[in-house]
Amino acid sequence: MVPTRSGLTSLFSLTTLIISVGNMHINYPYIVPRLFTRTFKLVISIPVARDMGAYLAINSMGFVDENENLIHRRLEVNWYGTDDLGPDSNVWVNVYDQSPEGTTIEPILSAPINGFTNHHNVTDIMLPIVTDEEMWRVSQCIFPFWVQLVDGTNQDPLTSPRCLRSQPSWMMDHKEAFADLAIGDLMLIASHDAASYRYYSGEDELTELIAGQIYTQEESLLHQLIWGVRFLDIRVAHYPEFTDEQFWLVHSVALVRSLREGIEQVQKFMRNTEEIVIWDTHTFFREWDDLVHEEYLQILQEEFGSWWVRPSGKGWNLTLGDIWDQDVLVNGQGRMIFINEDADHADPNLFFPNIPEFWGDKDEVEDLKVYLDSVVNVVENTDGDVYRPWRPNCQLTGNVEDFLTQKYSGLREMADVVNRQMTDWWRTDYQDLTHVYSLHDYFLGTDMIQIAIDRNLNLARQRKLNY
Repeated sequence: MVPTRSGLTSLFSLTTLIISVGNMHINYPYIVPRLFTRTFKLVISIPVARDMGAYLAINSMGFVDENENLIHRRLEVNWYGTDDLGPDSNVWVNVYDQSPEGTTIEPILSAPINGFTNHHNVTDIMLPIVTDEEMWRVSQCIFPFWVQLVDGTNQDPLTSPRCLRSQPSWMMDHKEAFADLAIGDLMLIASHDAASYRYYSGEDELTELIAGQIYTQEESLLHQLIWGVRFLDIRVAHYPEFTDEQFWLVHSVALVRSLREGIEQVQKFMRNTEEIVIWDTHTFFREWDDLVHEEYLQILQEEFGSWWVRPSGKGWNLTLGDIWDQDVLVNGQGRMIFINEDADHADPNLFFPNIPEFWGDKDEVEDLKVYLDSVVNVVENTDGDVYRPWRPNCQLTGNVEDFLTQKYSGLREMADVVNRQMTDWWRTDYQDLTHVYSLHDYFLGTDMIQIAIDRNLNLARQRKLNY
């Protein structure tokens, strides 16, 4: 006699239930044998959610604690899709110092997810900035840490293990799948104020106070691209009177590094990959006359000409295959698309059309969500190619009052407040959106790179099914 549970009184009913859950969420050949080796209670003790998973992130906060210890780049553990499991579910989150796939090892950290109310935990593990050589040239786990959700009763895995993975070649890794997709149909992750990056060093309070309002990223331009960013939000200023360098990459009026430094980093990526990168000159600070614009264009053409993709009358309708096959460009290296947001100096033979941008200018997560919902509604209900692609700003924005009252310690804290929730929204509420280039601060505090790659693969599969 089969044990009675939830009205199930026969082996046939029990098998049907297990297979139904298995087909949706668990590997079918694996779950059926368990029926004969484990009790019924253990088999159904955890109803596995369709989109349940876990990921690692790098927490954006940086500070000096009360013992004068520098605290930054902490490993953050996040999980999702577990809300419907109920308070009695016995799901645990495990962190390992080697991959648990295909082996039995003890986790270095382990805890029941019911012990947390916000679906994440910031650990005490601090991660270094790695060298370029450690990150080239293929997708790989950069740090020796993996996360996985498991059955707390028997430690059986409920999700695949994941690490912090570099993505220097994610487009070419899926070249066959992506070749027929238009570049304007992809979901790409953009680094907001890309050149405004700084490794937190815990300097004096005033320095960090100012830096907290300026820097939006911690990874260099090269490392942003290696991690998987494919859209660089570039702000340029012309300061010929200060140094030999006339052009500077800036955040508002703050000079963060020379244009030359930024160019050299992107060049290195272009020479060593076949990826497609968008360089969007978003803002031109100070007075720019025609001559200055001409000088800037000349620099870009001289430094990036070998990889410069021409719109060819198609613009964002160019497929990735079209872009890779432009025969005037160097073979076996990267490709670059350029946007110039000064319409009077955006030669349509060189620059792709400007992309509609939405910036909520919100300093509260709830207000930003309301704003983004309204924008998504507009995009989804507008016919034609007006928003193909489009770009939402997914970061919080402080104001003068926030600064004076120290509502936030700076952009790092604002990123910490919004990033994991933003990731959840794109995984749930905005799960069907494509043709979008979303901008983020401290993007390694999100799971957006993987979300974008998976979404592009799904789009490619859907297109093939429809043909």
